[in-house]
Amino acid sequence: MSAPRPKLEEILEFPATFTFQVIAVHTEVLVEQCVTIVERVLDRRIIQVAERASSAARYRAVRVTTTVISADEVRAVYAELNALPDVKLLL
Repeated sequence: MSAPRPKLEEILEFPATFTFQVIAVHTEVLVEQCVTIVERVLDRRIIQVAERASSAARYRAVRVTTTVISADEVRAVYAELNALPDVKLLL
């Protein structure tokens, strides 16, 4: 039996710089949707946005970096990102 995964509060010291990573089917509005969600949920500006296409350009990896104040903020953002219809994986 494997050990339980540590809670976010146990591995990060808040406030912290955090990168939300989204892998989704490529759409023209994916990056904008991710940025909008992070800014709306956290009510603060993002620090950096990066994106990368898969080798066949079917998928996109989007990374949005910002400051988070608590683990609850991280969970809230991931819940909203997970609601996007084309999301395949959140890291």
